[in-house]
Formats: sequence, C-alpha cells, structure tokens
Amino acid sequence: MSISLSSYDFNQMLYRWITEVTGYPDGYVIKANQNGPRPSEVSLDDYATYQIISIAPSDYSDVKKSEFNLDLVQAEYTNKSIMAVSVNVYAGNGRQIIQALLQSRYTLIVRNLLREYKAVLLGASDTRDLTELGDTEYRDRYQADYTFGIYEGVSELYEKIKEYDNNGNWDDLEVSITL
Repeated sequence: MSISLSSYDFNQMLYRWITEVTGYPDGYVIKANQNGPRPSEVSLDDYATYQIISIAPSDYSDVKKSEFNLDLVQAEYTNKSIMAVSVNVYAGNGRQIIQALLQSRYTLIVRNLLREYKAVLLGASDTRDLTELGDTEYRDRYQADYTFGIYEGVSELYEKIKEYDNNGNWDDLEVSITL
C-alpha cells in the first residue's frame, strides 16, 4: 500500500505548520533545497527553512475486522509511514522556536492542521546550535530533525456467504468482495 499524498501535500503541510508556530510572514518559511531567494541579510530578518529528509513506508498493514451486520464484515487496513524533516531557524530566539515546534503537537490548532494530512508529530532530535557553521555570516542558526507518522487507511466490506456442505449443514464463509 503506498502513500496517496504527494510531496506537494507534505511540503504544504510543513509550510503551514512552521508558519503557524513561528508567526513568520509569507516568504520567511522556505523549502531548503529550492535555492530561492532568502530574506535580506542586511536587515537580518528571522526566517526558517525545512527539508524532507526521508519517507519510510512500513513493512505491513494493520488489519481490523468487525461485524458490520449479519451478512457483512467490515475490514480496515491501515498503513503507517515515517517521515523525517530537518528544520533550520535563523533567529536569536531560534532555540525556543525549535522547541515550540515540537511542543506544538499538543495544541489543538496544530493537531487539526496535521490531521488534514493524516499526520501526527511523533518527536524531534536534540536542538543543535549551528551558529558558527557555513556561510551564514555568524547569524544565529538552530536546527532539529522532526519525525512524523503518516497514516493511510482503506476500508472494504466482506460478504458472508452461506454454503451447504456435504453433510447437509450450513457454514458461514467469508468471501472477499471489493467495493
């Protein structure tokens, strides 16, 4: 079972999540690998970048069966994938923002936002202070990796068919009928 959400959907989810928590205006939350314009270094505006590191599908689906009525059985298949995301915050209070992104998983607004994409924020790495690395001209820079669970489900109904066996007894058999 594959994930039906596209990378556009994941990028939109991440953009909305970071924008909601940081309060940064449009254009100040940037997909890291797009090599697009950054806020002016002269003004030293605070901004954040993000990049999807990996998406790993699970090896199996969870299956739950329940009696729908006397003639039908409902089966639900759920697949969970893990998505890792790197977030960099260029701000003096970047460490607090990195922590606020993790703590946002407990807020109703963020939980509802992630639910739209069938996702849940599972955890994060330790916050790393990268202020003196790279070509950031010694701007304050903090980074953490976040782990998301992405869930996809499919339901189908099985029709119970009764069969007459060789001994003259009726047996209930489950035969799969995909709807």
